[in-house]
Amino acid sequence: MNCPSCQATNSAENRFCSHCGSTLVRVCSSCERQNPADHNFCADCGQRLGSGAEPTIPGEGGAAERKQITLMFCDLMDSTELSRKVDPEDLHEILRAYQTSCANIVEGLDGRIAQYLGDGILVYFGHPRAHEDDPERAVTAGLAILDALPELNEGLQQRFALLRNRPLQVRVAIHTGDVVIDDVGGGSGQQRLALGDATNIAARLESVAEAGTVVVSDATYRRVARLFHCDDLGELKLRGVDEPVRAHRVLRRTSARRNAGEDSEQTPLVGREQEIALLLDRWEQVKQGRGQTALLCGEAGMGKSRLLRVFREQIAAEPHIWIQCDCSPHHRHSALFPVVESVLRGLFIDRDAPTERRIARLEDAFRTTGLPLDETIPLLAQLLSIPIPERYPELSLTPDEQRQRTLEILVTWLSVMARDQPVILAVEDLHWIDPSTLELLGLILDQVPADRWLVLATFRPDFEPPWSGRSHVVQLNLHPLTHSQMIEMAQSVAGRRLPSEVEAEVCQRADGVPLFVEELMKNLLESKLLVPHGDAYELPGPLPALAIPSTLQDSLMARLDRLGGAKEIAQLASAIGRDFSHELLAAIAPHEDRILNANLQRLVDAELLYRRGMPPQAFYSFKHTLIQDTAYSSLLRGRRKDIHKEIARVFRERFPRVLETEPEVVARHHAKAGELEAAIVLYRTAGEKATRRSAQAEAIDHLRNGIRLAKQLPDARTRSQCELELLVALGAPLIESTGQGSHEVAETYARARDLCREIGDAPELFPTLWGLARHYQMLGEVDVVLELNEQLLEHAKSSDDGTRLLLARLSLGLTCFWTGNFARSVHHLDRTLELYDAATHASLAAEYGQDAEVSALAVSATALWLLGRPDQARDRAEQAVRCGRDCGHPLSHAFALFFASVIHRVRAEPSRVEALASRGLELAEEKGLPVWVDLSRMMLGWARCQHDAHAIEMIQNALEALSVLGTGVSSQFQLTVMGDALTLNGRHQEALACLADALGVSSQSTFWSAETQRLYGEALLAAQPDSETDAECCFRDALEFARDQEALSLELRAASSLARLLSRRGEKAEARTLLTSVYERFDEGKDTADLLAAKDLLAELA
Repeated sequence: MNCPSCQATNSAENRFCSHCGSTLVRVCSSCERQNPADHNFCADCGQRLGSGAEPTIPGEGGAAERKQITLMFCDLMDSTELSRKVDPEDLHEILRAYQTSCANIVEGLDGRIAQYLGDGILVYFGHPRAHEDDPERAVTAGLAILDALPELNEGLQQRFALLRNRPLQVRVAIHTGDVVIDDVGGGSGQQRLALGDATNIAARLESVAEAGTVVVSDATYRRVARLFHCDDLGELKLRGVDEPVRAHRVLRRTSARRNAGEDSEQTPLVGREQEIALLLDRWEQVKQGRGQTALLCGEAGMGKSRLLRVFREQIAAEPHIWIQCDCSPHHRHSALFPVVESVLRGLFIDRDAPTERRIARLEDAFRTTGLPLDETIPLLAQLLSIPIPERYPELSLTPDEQRQRTLEILVTWLSVMARDQPVILAVEDLHWIDPSTLELLGLILDQVPADRWLVLATFRPDFEPPWSGRSHVVQLNLHPLTHSQMIEMAQSVAGRRLPSEVEAEVCQRADGVPLFVEELMKNLLESKLLVPHGDAYELPGPLPALAIPSTLQDSLMARLDRLGGAKEIAQLASAIGRDFSHELLAAIAPHEDRILNANLQRLVDAELLYRRGMPPQAFYSFKHTLIQDTAYSSLLRGRRKDIHKEIARVFRERFPRVLETEPEVVARHHAKAGELEAAIVLYRTAGEKATRRSAQAEAIDHLRNGIRLAKQLPDARTRSQCELELLVALGAPLIESTGQGSHEVAETYARARDLCREIGDAPELFPTLWGLARHYQMLGEVDVVLELNEQLLEHAKSSDDGTRLLLARLSLGLTCFWTGNFARSVHHLDRTLELYDAATHASLAAEYGQDAEVSALAVSATALWLLGRPDQARDRAEQAVRCGRDCGHPLSHAFALFFASVIHRVRAEPSRVEALASRGLELAEEKGLPVWVDLSRMMLGWARCQHDAHAIEMIQNALEALSVLGTGVSSQFQLTVMGDALTLNGRHQEALACLADALGVSSQSTFWSAETQRLYGEALLAAQPDSETDAECCFRDALEFARDQEALSLELRAASSLARLLSRRGEKAEARTLLTSVYERFDEGKDTADLLAAKDLLAELA
């Protein structure tokens, strides 16, 4: 059994290492539970324990996987010539010495030597176990190999004379990229290797490196640029690589700290105001002599280092000493490593300086501390690996006493510094702290209350600080950013406003982690998907799913690789989705319950999963979308398809309720398994279900997913038929969410018509023609609509289908209304109502985008008012609102509320208009009906225009929005409403200009033309009192237009305006005759505003 601390071999009976005394454990190869050495079975999962103590390394054997790794090629130059000049045994010894030197360095950084290739070595960093800093480890290893070469040559030259004039020379190349890890070869020659272009690039890059240099690709350089000084070699054309590769020569390590967050210096700290305030409060207490400790806990990427940096900037002008200690994942077993680095840095001690100069630095620093130099300098020199001068006596202390005394000296030194000014000790990444530094930190915290010290320590949640309960210690847990904070940060990184869909995608994938937000945005900006436009970015095309930033892949994969057997469970779960049930996972996992439970517990303990409830009724969620994506992306495509196929099968056989209530969930797995037809059927079912419950966005998403898959079907006829059915189903939710006049609606139905022609005699032709008719009607292109109406009526009659006849009549009635043929409109709409049967036709709303009964009632009500039947119009409008409310179809309800508000507007009942428009606006906003949102705002603005200063602006904003929503059929009406509101506000010149625009509208929709002409004449008189002649022409034109349309109500309004004008000129008899002839034709509505005003005017003219 190997000791996990010193790797020494021990007897299987040993409980403690006979070499170093560490406790020996046996690690379960399934769940990685550490068991006592005498256990034969795992205490967590029951798996039989092997004879060794080391866990199975993730990725070592087993299924192939895809992951990002960093590859290093290390080449011994001129070895061919060397082999010709030395004996084979000598060559073997030389190569063995070189390989051993390299191996010691690589393995010390947890790299893996994959192959010895004659004179070369291929090394993997990131496999079999990933680390968050694999590129840094690789570059560190490359430089260390070069640094070790002189000593290696010196030793070899003593044995091999040939090498004295020809020392060994090495070159190193490093590249980071995606590979597939799998077994290659057969039998005893089988090896587990990385396959892919990344390996080729690394090998070819090595060929351009010069002797004694480390060359890295740009992919690696971007991950280590802050940590190493490099020369840019430009873009290189490498043999066997299609695209040029940008390369850099590594010179040396920089002084930058690996965790300082300096890459984010241009990004403002967001959402940490409370934490900064608390640190500043603790700082105030320290300045008053009350030492404090603040522990900052947060997972990787939460901004712990960034928070300390901002705090340091805020107190920069105040007297203090800042001591920085950074724990390192490479030095967890190096005693006091963070302290050594801090002392060397703080005292400006150069490791390469002469010994006396380094000793002098120590003596200068400690001469005024009161500590005995004869003891202090030797102890610190030993700590800092500085040779001790002979003038210092040898200390008569045991190793343990030396260690204790060194810790005491360091604590005393800090205390002495705090006499002059406060000392801030920042210790970062305690989760990587070595035991000696942890002990020192404990001694310091014991003394903190008595000194002017502020100790700041950062760590991840898997570290448990032993000092949390002390009165002077406060722990701050950094929580995820809120949605608005993530948007603020994303826009800060972008430098411009972002499209809403980009904000939503970034927030969804970042899960509140600041680093994720930053890296996702950088990736997005580099992808060129966003186009700058003024102070904002625009998204010219659809937004694809954001890939995992390559800068995050190593750290995310490292978290999975630490899980041992639980990694496979995470991969299986990732295929199910972000949320999954224990029951479903157990059904697809090839493990016994106890092993599955142990591995799930491990994922929960590692905070990769959240759990609700207890197994087997538990439900789980991946803590971060990017963790799920990383686990999923590590699966090969073939393995993914197999898993999805199994998930779909399990859903169908064991979870039929999911199939019934959430068919899109099962559809997704069929699609990813390549079972296209099954997926298409379920996506269509899901889309239709969503349409029926007015979840339009979901319906559109499901149906478009189905269309995308349909286009991949191999059989042409099946492909066309499936696409056609999905397109027709897509029409209704598109109409609701984008409006009938949108280009999306036009494209959908146009494509459907093309497919109908291609297939021939398709039953989908009728709903396709209906959708096209609604689209062109909304645009006001009446000639096209009339032709489509004829086709609808012809199909309805030839099929002898009552439903189709009802819809054809409805289409004719709507067209007649918009073209001003109100009597014919009422005729067709009344026939529609006669044909309508709720039991048969109520479901048509989901398929055709509007309820036939509600539409017929609402539009015929308006037509009845125009025909001079105001009471019937009011009653029918109220009936339309009731039916709209009861039919369960939001668009039809909003339709009825709008037309009812029009009725009450022309009845001059603004309070009733306001009530109806308010209800319509609330409904349209809640259900996402953009056309009806703005039509409701327009009517609400009119209702409030005489008492609300913002009402005109509300109408204006609504009209601007409607102008891009394809509502040309009512654009003249819309402008007329605006003109009327301006007139009521006394803004006559603006009203005149607006109504002139209304008259200039080029449209075949003339239903409101008479009223527009009349109001323009009234505006003329108000703005230009001497324009009576022009106004009279407007009134007479309006009168003639209304008579042609049999629009008695509009005729009354035109006659009243003209009568008033004639009366002003003294032509009362003509005025009375004109108005009387219109007034007396009304047999209802005598109490309405128009008829009462006409009655009063007739009395004045008597």
